Order: sequence, then C-alpha cells, then structure tokens
Amino acid sequence: MASTDTSLLQISRFSDLAEWSAHEAVFEDVENRFPLVLLSKVLKRMKEPVKIEDGTLYKRITVRLYGQGVVQRDELLGREIGTKRQFIAHAGQLIISRIDARNGAFGIVPKELEGAIVTNDFWLFEVQNALTEYLWLVLSSELFQKYWQTQSSGTTNRQRVSERSFLNSKIALPTIQEQKKLVEEYNKAMKEAEKKDDNADALLLYLNRQITDILGVSYNSTTMNKILSQIDFSHLSRWDPFFLSNRVVVKSSFPMVTLSRVIKNFLVDSTGKSLRRNTKDEKETTYQYIGMENIEKNTGNRTPKEVYGCKILSQTLLVPKGYVIYGKLRPYLNKYWENTTDDKNIICSSEFFVFDTTGIEREYFLTRANM
Repeated sequence: MASTDTSLLQISRFSDLAEWSAHEAVFEDVENRFPLVLLSKVLKRMKEPVKIEDGTLYKRITVRLYGQGVVQRDELLGREIGTKRQFIAHAGQLIISRIDARNGAFGIVPKELEGAIVTNDFWLFEVQNALTEYLWLVLSSELFQKYWQTQSSGTTNRQRVSERSFLNSKIALPTIQEQKKLVEEYNKAMKEAEKKDDNADALLLYLNRQITDILGVSYNSTTMNKILSQIDFSHLSRWDPFFLSNRVVVKSSFPMVTLSRVIKNFLVDSTGKSLRRNTKDEKETTYQYIGMENIEKNTGNRTPKEVYGCKILSQTLLVPKGYVIYGKLRPYLNKYWENTTDDKNIICSSEFFVFDTTGIEREYFLTRANM
C-alpha cells in the first residue's frame, strides 16, 4: 500500500541515493514483500554496432506501444537505409524504445528477428539474475508506467526516458523460483481472460450485425475503369480522381446524412469561440490532459492524467462538457471519449477531433463509432 510523506524536509542516506531527483523517492514509496534492487543490477546494456553495407539486406525492428510486442518493421537493402550506424539485436534480449517507453514500447526480441538491426533510439539489454518474462511483467505494470511518465523529458509527442534514470530506478526482485511462479500464474490468468474476451468479441460482432441488419446498411466498393464516367453532383463529397475511381457506397433503408448534419459545434464552443488553447502560457494551471495514450481503443475509457500548463508544449484543445473527442491519428484504433464531467480544465492533444452533436442521440452516435 502506497503512502506519501508530506513533510517539508526529508532526510536520505547518501549511500541510498542514485540521483539527485525527487522522482526516485516517489517510486520507492511503496511497501514491498521482496527486496528492492537497481535495474542496473539485472540489466546489462548491449551495444553491438554494425556498419550498414549498401548491398546487404537487413531486417528492421519496430516495438509496438502498450506492451503489444516486437515485430519486423520492414526489410531493406543497406543503400535504402539512411542511418548507417546501427546495432544488432539478438533473440531473447529486452528491447525498449526510449522515445515511446512512457507508452509501454518494450518487449522481448523474438527468434525470427535474430540479427535484425535497430538505431540508437532503441536500448537492448541482456537480463541477468532475473527471468526476462518476470521483468517484462514488472515494466508493464501501471506503477512503473506512471513512473516512466514522470521521468520523460521533451515535447509531448517525442518524450524520451534517460537511460541513467531508467537503470537507477528500483524494482522488487523475488527469487528465481518465485519469479517463475508469478509468471505462470500471470499466463494462466491471461489465457482465461482471452477466452472471456473472445466470447465478448463474438457477442459484440453479433450485436453489430443485428444493428446493421435493422438499419439495412450495405457497403459496396465501386471502381471506374472507363476513360469518361458520369456521377450525380449530389453524390460528390470530394473531387480528386482517386476518390472518384475507388468509392465505397454506403446504403441504408433509413435516410443517409453526412456527419456535418449531426455535428453542431466542430472545434468551437457553443458561442463559436475556438477550442484551441496555448496552455504553456498558463504555467500554474492544472489540466486534465488527454493524449492518444490516455484513451483505450474501442472502449471510450480514459486514463486520467494531471499536468501543469507549462509542461504541455504542443497545441491543445479544450473539451467542454457534452463534447466528444475522436482520434484522427491511426483511426483504426477507434479512440473516442465523451466528457460528461463538470471539469472545465479538460484538454486534449491536437491528434483528436473535438465536437458536439445535435439531431442524434449521443449514445447512438458512439455506438456507430464503435462498429
């Protein structure tokens, strides 16, 4: 159970200090059943440089956010790779993206990516005195994710974690046998959860099909191969040739309307004033900030994050009560959220559309967005 020492003056032993940082004390302020050890005691940084040769074919790695795994980004000839100094990754190594570490961009290099290359923006570690799977569980925990976010520096979308700060942070380290037991229990629980998720996904798919059938909705792709084709002006929303030659026609037994018909205020408040905010000028104001990483995909759930205005360097948008936000970056993630609170200081990054709706039940609108 966490506790917070609110005294104005605290005393720490010099031998216990890894850095002159208040953040270190925050992370250690947790009761643990097991000894706390520095990550530098269980991780050994590996740097095996390779000079990129023009005629050699290289596999490149990408690390997905939120602990979703390590996969092949692409496979290129050396002449197509701009950064000539890179590093070789080996199967079983822990890999971390220092740019997206705060968003859970880490994992274990799989066998099929043995010998792949990464830039210096990725850290590679050999794990010692611990199970790699156990370490992955610790680093993916909510507590450690919050800690990483406090340690990140840089602009909102390009924040990096310091290697020194990372290695000087502490984790609970049980015996190897206890680590193995924890990993087995976790994997068992995950398999049970996946079964429930599969059942829930099947039910959601069934319900969506039911709604689609009730609405009489159909989707038909059309491709025009003729030199000259005719389209009704009332059916046009874009003029470019690609759109006109490759269109998806949506039909329904109910009247079809454009989103502009059901959006009352788009990027403006009810008085017509822009929702854009330059929060860095409001240094002492505390905001509830929403970035893409703070919204779960497909669920409409938000992870709260409080920040001072001076810490937000990028453009933001105010989210008034009753407004909906929808992520325009990687829209296939389907990240949306509705503000039903009375908090007047909720803002989001410019990676979202912010709008109100009219002429349609908001619950119905969000149901359609989630299909």
